[in-house]
Amino acid sequence: RFGAYFDEPLMRVRAGFDYEKGKYSSDQTTFSVGLDKLFRNSPFSLSLQGEFARKSGDFETDKSDTRGWLLARYDFGQNYRAREPFRLVEVKTPAAPATT
Repeated sequence: RFGAYFDEPLMRVRAGFDYEKGKYSSDQTTFSVGLDKLFRNSPFSLSLQGEFARKSGDFETDKSDTRGWLLARYDFGQNYRAREPFRLVEVKTPAAPATT
C-alpha cells in the first residue's frame, strides 16, 4: 500500500495491492484506490474508494468482484492539520550605517 498527501488542495490519494492464499487452491488478488478530500478547519471529510478482486479456488463461484464507496466522515479527534504548519519566509533588512 502507498499514498500521498497534498497540503494545498487538502487531498490524500491511496492505492494498494493485496494477495491472499488459502486452502483448497484458493487465492485472491485485490487492487484498491482511494481519494480523500479534507476540509480546512472542519472535522468533516469525503472519501471515494474502489477495489477490484480476482478470486480462484475449488469452491469459488464468483471469480471477480468490483466495489465502490462514497463515504462522509467525521473526525472526533483534531481537525486536519498540514504536515508542516509553518513556512520559511526570507526577510531582507537593510544594514544600519556604519559609524566610525
